[in-house]
Amino acid sequence: MFDAIETSTVSEQRSDKEPPLALAVRSAPVAEIAVPVMSLHGDSFGMDRDMQKALNAAQHPVIKYVLQNLQHATVQQDPKSRQAEIDLSVSGKLQVAGVERPIVMDVIVKRDSRRHFLAHAQTPMLMSDFGVTPPGGLFGLIKASDKFLVIFDLDLVVESAPPAP
Repeated sequence: MFDAIETSTVSEQRSDKEPPLALAVRSAPVAEIAVPVMSLHGDSFGMDRDMQKALNAAQHPVIKYVLQNLQHATVQQDPKSRQAEIDLSVSGKLQVAGVERPIVMDVIVKRDSRRHFLAHAQTPMLMSDFGVTPPGGLFGLIKASDKFLVIFDLDLVVESAPPAP
């Protein structure tokens, strides 16, 4: 698909004022990501311990994200590199400390080489949305922010080319 995009009118023939190309979504996306709570690390052992306790790692050892829907997909050109990128809007469910909430994120997919792709997404959230009290220390003098940033950086490698249509 990137070959077609980069050789089509998306590349330098498109003007910056034209709207991005919309891509048709042919089937429901399937993806699930699980991150062990114990793999999250901050600036100190004490904060790591406090965060693990706040996230109730003993009962809920994994933070899970399940992609449920691809809302839209467009093709644009990165203004700096002039390379094609696919901008996705995805929705799914994020489970933190046993509490599940819907989440919508914008994902940018870029091709790094013929069979190597990079996907990046980030969205702000609140710990309190998941029933988590931000950890603190020194008898309440130090307290983590309620805000946190969900960031996905996925390194995708195509092992074999799909069969030709």
